[in-house]
Amino acid sequence: MHNAIVHNLPGHRRRVDHYRSRLGTVTLTVENTGEKLGPDFVSTLTEPFQTRHRARARRP
Repeated sequence: MHNAIVHNLPGHRRRVDHYRSRLGTVTLTVENTGEKLGPDFVSTLTEPFQTRHRARARRP
């Protein structure tokens, strides 16, 4: 959510949708008008948070 706000083009809208299935799973979709992400970057979006300093990386 934070990135959708920060990287949105000034004066444009953001869109957030959610859907809960009968099985209890939730799908969250976030869209903005910022620059499109390349496929190499998109594939990393579900990986654990990483920093330059391994000791400070968040663990699930």
